[in-house]
Amino acid sequence: MQQANPDHHAQLAHQLVTPSEDEVPALVEALLKLPMDAHERRALVFTGVASLMGRGAWMAAACLLRAAPRHTRKERIRVVRLCQEILLTQPRPDPAALEAALAVIGHPLATGGCRLMIDQAPEGGASALRERLLESAGAALANAVGADARLAEFVRFAQGAESVSIVGNGPSLKGAGRGAEVDASDIVVRCNFPPIDGFGKDVGTRTDAVVSFLNPASDLFEGYFTNSARYADSWFLQMSSNFKRDYGPTAPSVLERWNLRNHARVPLDAIRLIEDMAYREPTTGFHAIMFFTVFLRKKVRLFGFDFFKGTGHHYWRSGDPRPPGVHNPNFERLYVQKCLMPLFSLET
Repeated sequence: MQQANPDHHAQLAHQLVTPSEDEVPALVEALLKLPMDAHERRALVFTGVASLMGRGAWMAAACLLRAAPRHTRKERIRVVRLCQEILLTQPRPDPAALEAALAVIGHPLATGGCRLMIDQAPEGGASALRERLLESAGAALANAVGADARLAEFVRFAQGAESVSIVGNGPSLKGAGRGAEVDASDIVVRCNFPPIDGFGKDVGTRTDAVVSFLNPASDLFEGYFTNSARYADSWFLQMSSNFKRDYGPTAPSVLERWNLRNHARVPLDAIRLIEDMAYREPTTGFHAIMFFTVFLRKKVRLFGFDFFKGTGHHYWRSGDPRPPGVHNPNFERLYVQKCLMPLFSLET
């Protein structure tokens, strides 16, 4: 195996503290020659990328990411996240940076994924972008409803509502006293069956629907579903799991066990479209936002979506934030602010 050269690494490290845009091609070439398993290579690349992004050198940062190690899933995810943030934080459209970042990500879509950002839309193209999103979502929803009577029933239930509150689980809700605002919407949606008893002043008391990837047949389901007796009377909108064992319909015996009278599934095709519109591996809350805003075309107001900022992770318990794992909460925040809020009836 090729051995690392400490002197060469020290020289590259010095160059990457504050690299100029002109230096990036040579730095990429030098970094690509380092051993694939070199920890120095990883640190050097991300040091340079952070410096370039801090100065707004988006295209150079995207190009430098070509040299990032990508031989493990965790490292590939990190590279993709950084490219996505580059695309969303540009103050002006930069087609060259867009192409560079998409090339690094290896995204197969020409009109989906990271391109669907308001900052990337051509001047005067926001209306066309919105219509393209709605057209794709509408076709996917029509196919899903046509194949699933229970989902069709849920869509009919939602059609009568104008306003929707989607309640996240962020700690900013604690002590905020927004319960009455939450309950004022026609439909109140929660994510992953959070505890609500005793928190009504801050998070509201109503629950009309819960969105979750949890499978009622899994061992984890009881610990969430039993957080409130009210969930048995709410719609459970199950986002189909990406696990093959969960592709099929939920057995009637499982639904009867939990007395799930109002249960519907969002099929994988619709979930994949949501991810094509934004990014892979979004949170449950982000799926809910996309489904009600873009697919059902509702006027949505968000509560308790902190995007992992600040201390704590849930309003019902204190502690340090959980690591987001495969999720990219900063990207979700930017997507909501830069794409969904300007194009749709979405408020916070």
